[in-house]
Parts: sequence; C-alpha cells; structure tokens
Amino acid sequence: MFCTECGKKLTKNAKFCPSCGKNLNEKEEPKESKKSSNKVIKDFMKLDLSMKGLIFTIIVLLLSVILLLIFKVNWISWVISSVIFVAIIFLMFMLPKLNIVKVGGLLLISIIATSTILIVDSKVTPTINDKKYGNSSIVSKGVNKDDLGNIVNGQFYFVDGNTAFYSTFDTKGDTHVYSRNLTTGDTKKIFDGFGWSFVVYEGWLYFSGNPGIKIDASYKLYRIRTDGTNLELLNSSYTYNMYFYKGYIYYMRQADHDSEIANICRANLDGTNEEIIVQNTGYQSIIYENKLYYIDSNDYLNVADPDGKNNKQLFSEAINQFVIGQGNILFVDSNSNIKKSSPDGSNISIIRLSDGNTISRINSYKNKLFYSKYGDYATDRMAYNYSIYSIDITGGNDVLVYSGISAGIWNNIVDGRLYVLDYAQDLSISRYIAITRNMDLNGVGVTDLYRQ
Repeated sequence: MFCTECGKKLTKNAKFCPSCGKNLNEKEEPKESKKSSNKVIKDFMKLDLSMKGLIFTIIVLLLSVILLLIFKVNWISWVISSVIFVAIIFLMFMLPKLNIVKVGGLLLISIIATSTILIVDSKVTPTINDKKYGNSSIVSKGVNKDDLGNIVNGQFYFVDGNTAFYSTFDTKGDTHVYSRNLTTGDTKKIFDGFGWSFVVYEGWLYFSGNPGIKIDASYKLYRIRTDGTNLELLNSSYTYNMYFYKGYIYYMRQADHDSEIANICRANLDGTNEEIIVQNTGYQSIIYENKLYYIDSNDYLNVADPDGKNNKQLFSEAINQFVIGQGNILFVDSNSNIKKSSPDGSNISIIRLSDGNTISRINSYKNKLFYSKYGDYATDRMAYNYSIYSIDITGGNDVLVYSGISAGIWNNIVDGRLYVLDYAQDLSISRYIAITRNMDLNGVGVTDLYRQ
C-alpha cells in the first residue's frame, strides 16, 4: 500500500503517512473533481486584490439590484446595503489569516445589517411616500385631509399655502383666473379664460376650462405655472375633478358636456400616457386612504385599488352622490335621504330624512355637512333660485345658510369660509356671468371676491 499524496510505501495498519503526514482514514474526493476545484481556487487566489474586489463587487451589486427590484426598496437603502457588502468582502481579503469561523461571522454580520436596513426601509419608505404624495386626493390647504367634498364640487377656489386661486368674471363680464396672496392681499389675473376643478401640484395650477372671455363648456384639461406663465393643453377632451395620487394626475373624462357616462383616467403629470382606470362610471371619484371610491353607471358606490382593480360594491342601494368627510362616507340615496357610513360601507345611519325635495349637492367641513336644493326658475336671470343648508353630521342643527341664483350649484369650503360660484344672467350688462362669493359658515358677511 502506498500513500496517495506522496507515494511513500506504507505499513499494513498505518493511519498516517510517516513521510507527509496524510490522514489515511479520510475519504478521497474524486481526483478529477478535486483537481478542478483546486485549480479554480488557485486561479482565483492568483488574482491581485483589486481584481478580486472587482469580481465580488459586481456579484454584490447584481444581487443588490435584484433585491431592489424584488422588494422595491428605497435607493438609499440599496446603496447602504451594497457598501456594507463590499466593505466586508474587502475586509476578508485584507485579513488573509481569517479562519472559516471569522469569515462566517463577518458574513453573518453583513446579512444581519442588510436585513435590518431592508426591514426598516419597508417601514420607512411608505411613510416617506405618504408624506410626499399623501394617501388621499389632494384638496386645498386649510381643509382637513379627509374632507374631500371640494373635489366633486369642482375646486373653483384652491389654496396652496399662502396663495389662493379662483375663477370669476370681472365687472365687464369677461372671465379670468386670479391668484391672491393671502398675506398681503395682492391679487392679479393669471389666465384670461375660465377654469375650475383647480389643483396645484409642484408649481403648476391644473384646471378644466377654456381661454377666452366667456365659458364655452369645452372644459379641456390645462395646466399653467402658478405665476401665470407656460400655459399647456394636456387633454382636449371634456375633463373635470382633477386630483393627484402617488405622482399621477387623476380625472374624470367624458365625451362632451351632455354625456352622462364618464371614464376615470390617470396620466403622467404632463398629461402623457393616459390610461383608463374605470370605464362607464358616474361623474364622481375620490381616492381616500389608498382606495378609489366611485359611483358606477348603475348608481352604486364602488371601492377599488387606485389602479381600478379589485373593485367591489359597497351598498346594496343606489345613491345620487357622495363625499368623504371626517372618515365617513356621506351620501345621498335615491330618495334624497342624507346618510353616512364607515369607509367599508358598514354602520349606515341617517343624517337627514328627505322632505320630498331633491338634494342637488353636498359638501362637508369638519363636523358639518352642507347640502343644496333647487328652487324656482327665474326666466329673466336664466338660472334657478337655490338654497344651501348646514347640518351636523350627527343630524342636529339643520339651518339655512345661503340663498342664491345660479344655473348650477357649486360650493367649496376652505379655512372656515363657504365659497359659492353663482352663474346667471347679469341684467345690468346683459351677459351670462359667474361670480365667486364667500361668507362665514353660518352665511354671514357675503362678499364677492376681487373681480376687477
């Protein structure tokens, strides 16, 4: 018997080679496999430190990119994780005397460190995104984040921090969009034309409307810089009820003014890559707490994911309209009863029983719900008399707030003020004009906004 390592002749019961010290009881690996693996290791070990580091860095970066794509972690966390991996691998080669236990310990430390980063990232990144984008439709500053009635009432008065934007006709009967500094009171025209469904986002004022001296009811989607420069047409269809969610602009789009069917769409901020989220809906949609609420073509309220998928019907009864307020769904049923429910459609209760008159519009602000009713038609003004009432969400204090005359009923509530847009014939100039007015929530101090 001879030693397989050095070829020295061995005694019959030898356990170790007397020449090279080989353990004769160890199981032999296949010679070809051992040579092959040894060759790879030897070839790798012959590389200089920079080449070894480059190879491992590429491997680590590829693995971390896969993690980034699979888990959608924040890019900062990806960079930190990659640096930790590379640093520890570099440390291994800088300390060649490390044994297998120490190498394993370093790898374990790197795994624990990167896992901790990914776990923390999974908790922090959604918070960062919610802080940047919000988890509900965007409304004016000065409005509770869950009082979303202004959106479905067409935000014709919108506040972005210290600046208010509103639409009204001047005393000559021409329409404009104005901006007003709420600190100094300085007001200026920023657009010669009509606009509504206002929302300000990243320095742009988005609106439905048209250039010109009067309303032409085309309601195309525009945006303009908040200083009145760089007007852009984003969508030439009839659009309204714009809001933003996670970097998309959402809006209702329909064929024309007279159509009763709309599509819920979303697009990039510049209007490109439009996609239809929900087809053939009613005219209202809102995103609240990462869920899309909308009325379908059969007048049922639905809830879905923000991309329109996984939708379900919330109520067994048809409804005419709804808003979100104070964490409740506030809605008008087909018999003009005003009700509320939890966001999941449970806990339905009545706020106000119908008196036989149709409820035209509802809105909410804190613990108050505002509803509107049409009155008689005034032929000389080519508009309807109407009234706005307020009622506690709990059902008490049902009182008249304002009476006006308008072809349609719109109201916004911002910073504890009620805004109305009255659209009727001005007999003094024989022009059909819209004027934005505001008042206290109890109807006191009705004042026209600046409109020179």
